[in-house]
Amino acid sequence: MWDVVCEGRWAPMILLAMVLAVAVAWRRSRPSKAATMLAVIAALALLLLPILNWLVVTDREAVTASLLSMEKAANSHDIPSILACIDTDFRSHGGLDRAGLNNLLKSLDQRYGVKSIVVRRPEVLPAEPDGSRPCEFTLKLTGEPGEYVVMVKTIWKKRDGVWRILKVTVTKFLDKDQTPLPV
Repeated sequence: MWDVVCEGRWAPMILLAMVLAVAVAWRRSRPSKAATMLAVIAALALLLLPILNWLVVTDREAVTASLLSMEKAANSHDIPSILACIDTDFRSHGGLDRAGLNNLLKSLDQRYGVKSIVVRRPEVLPAEPDGSRPCEFTLKLTGEPGEYVVMVKTIWKKRDGVWRILKVTVTKFLDKDQTPLPV
């Protein structure tokens, strides 16, 4: 519900239209004190909606924040923080589990010369029927051999109040057949 009410470009315009409608209706009528108080309470309630929007963190915002914290941890080579965002039942399309991912992350700098990681255009998609959230983004890896950009599709699952990656698929960004990389 919060996604519909608070996200998107139309929410502020709808809010202002509602406040304007209440003000016009109140002004045209010859209100009693009770009607005036009701209009004031309604206007205040409508004005509180944006404040509630800032206070309520939607699932999309939480998944994006977790992804960006993983990016920050990856750039500081903090592997335990990265693994904290990975579910215990994690599997990649290539069969990599959490322990294998741990080994891969430890070897990225030594084996592949990866020095920095940049997450680009994260898009958290609508929730699946089981409550999980798909997220797609591009990942730019920069190191000694140059830059390498891949497309990453993840499935995030909320467990114990924390969003964690459950599944991942990595493909070459501009590859025509979009065959998943052997990760």
